[in-house]
Amino acid sequence: CTACDMVVRFPRYNDPARLLETRRGRCGEWANCFSLLLAALGFEARLAVDWTDHVWAEVWLGDRWLHCDPCEGSLDAPLTYEAGWGKKLTYIISFSTKEVVDVTPRYTMQWPRVLDRRTEVSEDRLAELIAAADGGARRSAAGGAEDVNLSLP
Repeated sequence: CTACDMVVRFPRYNDPARLLETRRGRCGEWANCFSLLLAALGFEARLAVDWTDHVWAEVWLGDRWLHCDPCEGSLDAPLTYEAGWGKKLTYIISFSTKEVVDVTPRYTMQWPRVLDRRTEVSEDRLAELIAAADGGARRSAAGGAEDVNLSLP
């Protein structure tokens, strides 16, 4: 705490029931909980993980995936982070029980600049890693789960 110099422990819960009980969480917990609620209501949902430290949900409505950030109370506002927050995006990967997808282009108007910042692995290697993870998710969803090695070189 900046007022009293006291350290406050902030536990992270991945269990939505615990999150709803404590009503304390960060973006990842709330996006996880919100995605669970969407799924319970019959919607397809997935988590979007931004490597520059944010997590939100995406929901399938009509014929497309929509950005849906429960912490910001925003729907279909994918430029919130780049234009609104001034984030220098790098990687945004969406995960569901059925697929893994690089969705970064949807969240930027500055794709060439984003590509310049994507230096963790080559774009070819990233595509291989995502294809492997996606294949594993699809096999798992179809009932044929197997381990997928996603280690970086």
